Amino acid sequence: MKKTYRVSGLDCAECALKAEEALRSAPGVEEARLDYLGGTLLISSGLTREEAESFMREAEPDCRLHEMEEKARPWEKYMPLLVAGARALLSLLIALLGLFLLPAENYGAWPFMAMMAGAWLISGADLLYKAIRGILRGKDIFGEALLMSTASLGAFLLPLLSGDYDPAFDAVLVVILYQVGEILGDLATRKSHDAVLKALGMRKAVAHLITESGTRDIPLEEVRSGDRFLVKLGDSIPADGIVLKGEGEIDLSSLTGEFAPRLAKEGDEVVSSAILKTGTLEVEARKDYRDSTSARILELVEGATREKGRTEKLVDRFSRWYTPLVMAIAILIAVVPSLALGAGDPMVWARWGQVALSLLVISCPCAIVLAVPLCYFSGVGAMGKGGVLLKGTEYVDALASLGLLATDKTGTLTEGRFSIAEARPLGISEEELLGTIAIAESRSSHPIAKAFHEYLPANSVERIRNYEEIPGNGIHLAMDGKDIYAGTASFLEKKVISAENISSGTNVHLAVDGQYRGCVVLQDAYKAGSKPLFKELSSRNIGSLLLTGDRPEMAEKAGHDLGIGKVMGGLLPEEKAEALREAKLSLPKGKTLGYLGDGINDAASLALADCGIAMGGLGSGLAMESADVLLMEDDPSSLASALRISRKTRGMAYFLLALTLLLKLAIMCASLALGTGFPLWAAVFGDTGLTILTAGLSLIPLSFGTSGKRG
Repeated sequence: MKKTYRVSGLDCAECALKAEEALRSAPGVEEARLDYLGGTLLISSGLTREEAESFMREAEPDCRLHEMEEKARPWEKYMPLLVAGARALLSLLIALLGLFLLPAENYGAWPFMAMMAGAWLISGADLLYKAIRGILRGKDIFGEALLMSTASLGAFLLPLLSGDYDPAFDAVLVVILYQVGEILGDLATRKSHDAVLKALGMRKAVAHLITESGTRDIPLEEVRSGDRFLVKLGDSIPADGIVLKGEGEIDLSSLTGEFAPRLAKEGDEVVSSAILKTGTLEVEARKDYRDSTSARILELVEGATREKGRTEKLVDRFSRWYTPLVMAIAILIAVVPSLALGAGDPMVWARWGQVALSLLVISCPCAIVLAVPLCYFSGVGAMGKGGVLLKGTEYVDALASLGLLATDKTGTLTEGRFSIAEARPLGISEEELLGTIAIAESRSSHPIAKAFHEYLPANSVERIRNYEEIPGNGIHLAMDGKDIYAGTASFLEKKVISAENISSGTNVHLAVDGQYRGCVVLQDAYKAGSKPLFKELSSRNIGSLLLTGDRPEMAEKAGHDLGIGKVMGGLLPEEKAEALREAKLSLPKGKTLGYLGDGINDAASLALADCGIAMGGLGSGLAMESADVLLMEDDPSSLASALRISRKTRGMAYFLLALTLLLKLAIMCASLALGTGFPLWAAVFGDTGLTILTAGLSLIPLSFGTSGKRG
């Protein structure tokens, strides 16, 4: 059974990773994905909330799980930060009192060391507890807690070798600055996360509920179907509903990426998160807030970080062997030079011990663990600005590695509705040709019939007699004593009526009283964004494949018009699926298969592809279920923009990963070159600064934008 919980008590990205791994290893857990940025956990298991929480608390004792319906207290999110800040401040005060009131040179070593030990325990006891707990349980032995505990406790031992008691104060500063660094890093992460949601227009707001006594503000989560609320100038619409009173222009850019405002008036349906630019509206909710468009989109965007991409999984694996390697290097640095340069000299051991301890502090993996997920989340946000939603950051990698895009035609690359391209009357006027076919199609539900509705003569339907529709062929009827046939050329030829042979488009032929009277050529117009999509694919050496049930000659024409590499027409749904399987097998290693469909009749194909991309994401519940990527404005060119953003995002993630490692390596090398190491407090400052730097740089993908829409 799948269940989503709200998570609290985690104060860093690495802590969240440890809690997630602890839960994954629990018996009966099929799947567990913790979204640290969104503060949610998706779990598939038979565990109760209390059981799941207990497994997570083995790794992170402060972790708590809450039902999604349980409201978060305003202070809850920041409580761990406030507690850590208070402890850090108290530790600093005690350490300063010891340094200035009980210096070792005046009162001896023990009073001074006792004050330093007390200050250290206030801020460092939880680190030591986590380190010991990990060792005893055999889980997460080489974690951040062990690194920092070893570095700071090692500083307490240095005075025994050198007689200099200043490193004891440095040991306290290490844990204090570590706590401060965690606070600053977490705040930077939250700011970055909020910046992404703000860019998407997903800011939290209130609803102005209309009551008998006036209006009162309520949280969006409390909006229920049937509630009436007032939407003022500049407000976002709280829930999907219908306009009861008023008129105004609404901005749907946060949903579709299109900035052109749309007029909403009495009786019109409106969607949540659209912003009112002019006027005032009174709206009745047709859905609860949690079922509304904005809530669904917000769930998709925030939940995107639950699905980890290949690059993120690489970082997870890397972090597991990174810390043990650093520990081993630190031990070698402390021991080998000391043995070589003066095995019997305590000052030599103290000197190289200082270098090793500063190395441990600098190598803290928090910046590495944080940089890539936050960068990918920003990339998801950049695509969301252009109307492309991803169900997981793993699909950033899938799009960036796309080797072949297969696509449906009707409704995907075309408008999905027929329009008249040409009328070719024979022996009658164009008006009479169109009007007669319109009468014949007036009772049909076929999509072709809609193209003729505007040509239907007044009071003509009542004159129809003996109406018969032959599926796949055409229509036969009698009217005003005339015998009328309208349909395909083969349908007329069965009645021994010769029809004009026209190879282009979809054609409706007309015969009256056995005489051929011409035909109308219909076309399903291409969407404006179809051709730019395939131009983008070609420029990036990405293959394209058209799979359609339309006639082969029509499929070939579409392929030629749009620049599609390979075309297969006349396919049944099961034949489409088989073609996709064969295409998938032919792709080079590391390349992915994408399928672009309308999300209604392409569910099997969407599921078969490595990356299923659905048109009409907002309107189709099936698309929300079966697709991995949703194009919210039915615009194929938005996928071209998403492909560009995905590659830039992955490139930026690799850059941040390389930058973080290189900077850490450079600082380590500088520490070795000095031969004395950096002071431990300076090393902590360096690590904290790097964490904040990567959090800021990870927002760069938000600026990538989408051509033709934004940025």
